[in-house]
Amino acid sequence: MGENVFFSWRLKKRLIKVTPTFVKNVYFKRQKKFAAQTWFSKAQPEFEKFLLPLKFHDLKFLQIGAFRGDASKWMLQEVLISPNSILFDVDTWEGSAEHLDLNERFSEVEIAYDRNILGIKNVVKKKMTSDVFFATNNLEFDFIYIDGDHHRDQVALDAKNALRVCRTGGIIAFDDYGWDVMDGSANRPKEAVDNFLSENADQIKILHNQYQIWVKVIRMDKVKKHSIPDSL
Repeated sequence: MGENVFFSWRLKKRLIKVTPTFVKNVYFKRQKKFAAQTWFSKAQPEFEKFLLPLKFHDLKFLQIGAFRGDASKWMLQEVLISPNSILFDVDTWEGSAEHLDLNERFSEVEIAYDRNILGIKNVVKKKMTSDVFFATNNLEFDFIYIDGDHHRDQVALDAKNALRVCRTGGIIAFDDYGWDVMDGSANRPKEAVDNFLSENADQIKILHNQYQIWVKVIRMDKVKKHSIPDSL
């Protein structure tokens, strides 16, 4: 009995060493189910309400903070169906304060993202900070989702840059407005989002104000192109 247990343990150890891809596939099948249940399934109703009306347009979407790519996969499959539509995903995949439990294995999170977008052509992966992306970007976007670094000052900077490159009639959304994992307002998005809403009240219309914040850009200094229906 003891010898069989020892042999079984040795065999499993050898299999793990020689088949890392198999081990990762099993891990991510479990993680994918868990990840979808813990965040995107909660955010999906807002994505469906505000983005599905745009699905027949040629669109440019930007996501700051792509994580495992659950939202990316949904947008690419359900909204960005035009061959001229494109999604830019910006993330460092190096860990952050809001994911302390994952920081030592964030390479696995990036592998999960790569699996989610495998074979999809109209997505551009930008492995960099949002600051670097905005400094080199010359495009305008129909939708910008801000879910990167959760510190107040960085959220404020991402929001400012997002408004600058969002088309009139486009949408900017903030995840984790009610996030309270870290102590102190400087470590949370809420104050930055509140300031953004107040300072830009003449340029935006609030569409949704709960755990997530969704706003429509309404300034009239640019020609409206692909806009959200006026009923929203």
